[in-house]
Amino acid sequence: MARILLLLSRKQSDLLPRLKELLVKEGHDVAVGDPEAVPEYDFDLCVTDAPALAWLKTKIKETERGASPVLLPFLLIASRRDVDIIDPSLLHTIDEIIFLPIAESELRTRVRGLLRARMATTELQESKLEMMQEMPVGILLLRRGLIIYANPAFCELCGRSFSNLKETELLHLVHPNDRPQAALFLDNVMAGKNSKPVLMLRLLTPKDSLWIELHLSAFSHDGIPGALAAVVEITDRIAREESLEAALEFADDIVQTVREPMVVLDSELRVISANQSFYRTFRIAAPEACGKLLYELGDRQWDIPQLKSLLTRILAEQSTMEDFEIEHHFPSVGHRAM
Repeated sequence: MARILLLLSRKQSDLLPRLKELLVKEGHDVAVGDPEAVPEYDFDLCVTDAPALAWLKTKIKETERGASPVLLPFLLIASRRDVDIIDPSLLHTIDEIIFLPIAESELRTRVRGLLRARMATTELQESKLEMMQEMPVGILLLRRGLIIYANPAFCELCGRSFSNLKETELLHLVHPNDRPQAALFLDNVMAGKNSKPVLMLRLLTPKDSLWIELHLSAFSHDGIPGALAAVVEITDRIAREESLEAALEFADDIVQTVREPMVVLDSELRVISANQSFYRTFRIAAPEACGKLLYELGDRQWDIPQLKSLLTRILAEQSTMEDFEIEHHFPSVGHRAM
């Protein structure tokens, strides 16, 4: 038996008897309350109207926040004119609208749907919470972009308690420079447009910011849209990648300053980079060289058995070589001694 609270203004007081009769007929426990005393009631669904909603706005938010992540639904009864003139911010505090005059079948459908949604979030909370509490990575549950659950790992990562995170917009925790792409990412995931729902961004903490990977998936449990986020810190990895990139740039600068032809190869003997002297001497265009095997350069003019044997042995033995001379005829530049 669901507990339904009717909180209507005097303007709609004539609806109370009929509403109560219809809801009791459905087997619900119905109470009629005073809008000013909503926090004193324990309920599964609240039915209210536009004037009462304006009065209850702050109290509704507090009540919903206290019930989160379990849905505590509010059903608004209003005329179409009421909805046109009502403050748009008020509409964000309610879950469904039923227009006057009320049809019994529509009321029954809306009430059943909202109560199923509440039951679904209750079941989800009970079945998932214990598992998520123990996970070593940060876990978030989002509804309308707001955090309704954060596990201890995420709280520790961002340096905030769950009470401070609850009902906070996720984007407010994202570095300002990353917010536009984060907002687009969230919208695309919720719309089912992301084939790879992973984004790297910076998470703000009280002291500084951390690089994270945000893994996001949309879900809908019994019609309730939401998002599940897994948060993995990658600050150290980003630092290593930046150090490696800087080292490679530094090495490339050195290569470019050498007067003699020089080429840098990877472990598969593919060209990483070469200096202008190399490209000019052997008449090879840079775009045609990068990523290619050394032996494939310039119509395979570098396919030299002696050189291939030497490089293969150096790689296998992880050794070095100095002052090794090779003479070869290059079709593009003629005979060369190296």
